[in-house]
Amino acid sequence: MIYKIPFNSKKLINRWAMYDWANSAFALVITAAIFPTFFTNVSRKLAGAHTWDREAYVNVFGFSVESNALYSYALALAFLIMMVLSPLLSGIADAQGLKKRMMKIFCYLGSFASFGLMFFDTHYYWIGVVGIILGMIGFNGSIIYYNSFLPLVTTEENYDRVSARGYAFGYLGSVILLVINLCMISKPEWFGLDHFENPKTIACQISFAMVALWWIGFAQITFKALPIEPKGSDTKVNYFKTGFGKLKIAWDSLKHLPNTRRFLYGFFFCAMALQTIMYIATLFAKDVIHLEDNETIMMVLLLQFVGTIGAILFSRLSAKIGNIKAICITVIIWILVCVAAYMVEEKTPFFVVASFVGLVMGGLQSLNRSTFSKLIPIREDELSSYYSFLDVTEKAAITIGTLSTGLIISFTGSLRNAILIYSLCFVLALFFYSKIKITHTEVAE
Repeated sequence: MIYKIPFNSKKLINRWAMYDWANSAFALVITAAIFPTFFTNVSRKLAGAHTWDREAYVNVFGFSVESNALYSYALALAFLIMMVLSPLLSGIADAQGLKKRMMKIFCYLGSFASFGLMFFDTHYYWIGVVGIILGMIGFNGSIIYYNSFLPLVTTEENYDRVSARGYAFGYLGSVILLVINLCMISKPEWFGLDHFENPKTIACQISFAMVALWWIGFAQITFKALPIEPKGSDTKVNYFKTGFGKLKIAWDSLKHLPNTRRFLYGFFFCAMALQTIMYIATLFAKDVIHLEDNETIMMVLLLQFVGTIGAILFSRLSAKIGNIKAICITVIIWILVCVAAYMVEEKTPFFVVASFVGLVMGGLQSLNRSTFSKLIPIREDELSSYYSFLDVTEKAAITIGTLSTGLIISFTGSLRNAILIYSLCFVLALFFYSKIKITHTEVAE
């Protein structure tokens, strides 16, 4: 490893965390705040559904699908593709020293897909479906390599703090861009957009392009700072054989890491619920609670603000009581939140529930990333393969979660029923997390 900036220095850590600042704009503006609402409005306009009491069925690629179910299906397909590709891509990156290059490729794919979403409307509906799929692939693909750099920028005792810093950077940066986008949507005349026939629609489409530029631009800070990896010595490499061969090595090592296996079991059920909730929260707010567009945006901003506090708060809590106990506390809160969300019907109680979602959302994500880093051997040529297990576990969980959500919408007509599945997932996650006994980083024999 060749470090242009000293290992474990504040400068290196901050520049690593800037990728959270860069790509979280996609996670907030496109997957959480503006695009789901825009997707729903375009779908309902295309279907001729002018009230929320009428379901919006749209025809895409020859199939007639309820629009909210279609959104869930599109996410499920994206995660299914990443679940298949992740082991191969991470193994290749480890074998060839290509982590940074692979991270760039997925970053640019997601950014270009975000830019393409500005052309999504009733005439080009397929662009919205394809664009969100490619954007999710780019976003999640780059995260594999970004996470695998954590042990290469700081030492183990700093994992919790540094991981939390990344999420805090992400929440702050994405909120800044979202506020700019919201000003543009609510006051298009400030930006010279009032002469268009549909200025708010144009403002939304421009917002998607701004996400692309934000993502690519700030990512360069991270790319320039990350250490340079040594290239593989063998130029005649069978990429498929090498990729899955490296993955098998990591799998064999995990057989001797019981705590890591328990973590992955718990993480599977945790991700099935938590990540799916994050992706469908806006749809739930609009379809079940019937929030207006501005109220939905307020909810998203609340999640981001409280999420920043949660990431820092639970990082400090883990330093006092340990990672696993802190994770178990967040999961217990999640279970209570799911029960409350299933019962709530009015807007004000819903915002109270949303504040608790934000509190534990950032905390649980941050602790999961740092805890896994403590449970794997630190071997530079195998880090991405280990993180691919985490990623494959997450993608499989989200695929099942989003697909199940789409099916529940299709058969019951309501997202509320999916909350029961999420609460059960958190109960199972709590069971496996509570079985972990962690005192130091495990090392495979």
